[in-house]
Amino acid sequence: VPENRIKQSSRMIKLPFIVVESKNPNKKKDPLLFTAGGPGGSSLSWAIGATKSNIIKERDCIAFEQRGTRYALPHLRAFDLDNAIKTSYRKNLNKDSMVLEGVKKYKKTLERKGIDLSGYNTDETVTDIHDLLTVLKIDSINLLGISYSGGLMTAVLQKDPSRIRSLVLDSP
Repeated sequence: VPENRIKQSSRMIKLPFIVVESKNPNKKKDPLLFTAGGPGGSSLSWAIGATKSNIIKERDCIAFEQRGTRYALPHLRAFDLDNAIKTSYRKNLNKDSMVLEGVKKYKKTLERKGIDLSGYNTDETVTDIHDLLTVLKIDSINLLGISYSGGLMTAVLQKDPSRIRSLVLDSP
């Protein structure tokens, strides 16, 4: 998908997903789509648990990796923020100030790599999910979101409720 749909010259990024197919010949036609929370958590390892869950007996399950997370390309993980927090503890510095410094360094690191940070937001991810449904020719879907993904899945529903059969949120 485009990294930033607003910019015509935007580079393409890769967002992997896994479809775990139910072996039930009478399975329901509407799969379950899962994304992790965080933001920043990887969704793909959830597919392993789905193979052992009762959910798979009724319908297919899809794990979708969000922009910038572990298996997406690019993966936005950098250690500037972590290092700043560690430094605050080691040198007894103000943690809030060091977090701010770490975030600034993290931003610069990503920008040096050519990352267009304006393309990493909920609206883009909502569109990614709707694009996935179109590519997979899914007319009806059940959404499962945890933590940050509770809000994300709510936004998916708000953008086009016609394809959403159910919404399961595990989020404070």
